[in-house]
Amino acid sequence: MRNTYDNMKKNMSIESILENGNKAHLTKEEIRIRKKQEEQLNNLRTDKIKPPTWLGKEAKKIFKKIVLELEVIGLLCNVDIYTLAVLADGIEKYIMCVISLHGEELSVEYTNKAGFTNYIENPVIKTQLKYAELIRKYSSDFGLSPVARLKIMHSTAEEMSDDEIDFEGEFG
Repeated sequence: MRNTYDNMKKNMSIESILENGNKAHLTKEEIRIRKKQEEQLNNLRTDKIKPPTWLGKEAKKIFKKIVLELEVIGLLCNVDIYTLAVLADGIEKYIMCVISLHGEELSVEYTNKAGFTNYIENPVIKTQLKYAELIRKYSSDFGLSPVARLKIMHSTAEEMSDDEIDFEGEFG
């Protein structure tokens, strides 16, 4: 359970730690370093958060929708545009797979080199699953799933006592 506490402590802002009485027992030097690091992160620019030109039409719309939703929490900065673009592109491609499967069979005939014909899973399904996995991974980076949002909330939440951490670890 202690490891969970240490991970939460790393994700909490120094302001949150200090507001809760420095239960993390950080030294003055650790506090100074954390403050400096957080100030540097706050200085990242946000003036060029636009979809890259190489994105498809639908992916650009998806990109803009996500940016609009994330503006509320001030999570994005300019260096995030390429990661977000990969996510938006993946979502667009996933949708294309879903649409292409409409009216298609889930199994297709396949003739191997020996001339034998059998049925295999439609190759579009495999592609769709690859994009679904990409979407899942990148979505969590931006807090686009309930679990990812909870992690963001925990990083700004009040620090919990050891008993609370043990209880949460056992009972969720």
